Amino acid sequence: PIIPGLNDRNIPEILERAADCGATSATFTALRLPGSVREVFFSRLRRELPDSVDRVEARVRDMRGGELNDSRFGCRMTGSGAYWDGIRQLFERSARRLKLCGDAAEKDAACETRTPAVVRPVQLGLFDG
Repeated sequence: PIIPGLNDRNIPEILERAADCGATSATFTALRLPGSVREVFFSRLRRELPDSVDRVEARVRDMRGGELNDSRFGCRMTGSGAYWDGIRQLFERSARRLKLCGDAAEKDAACETRTPAVVRPVQLGLFDG
């Protein structure tokens, strides 16, 4: 998971290491902080990296419309806004440069098809055909 304000700047290095170890594809998700996970995450962050707590919280809220979590289907694993768009672009460019966009047939395709995107789900009826 990408932790905005903490590990997002390390995306190129992480992908380079993965490629060096033989990875052929990569994807990412946004940090999720549902329910009790929120308190556990922030208590450990306060203990281990106290100078990062405010920055991480502000970045998570920025990419989640002011909230720390968005449980809606299609929105859980991604973010929105300018900061999140920057993270997505950094990931996509780094993955493309390192050919981590999937198998050989997909390597020429844009990585955007391999990364999370905001999906506007459509709820199907149980008996729809």
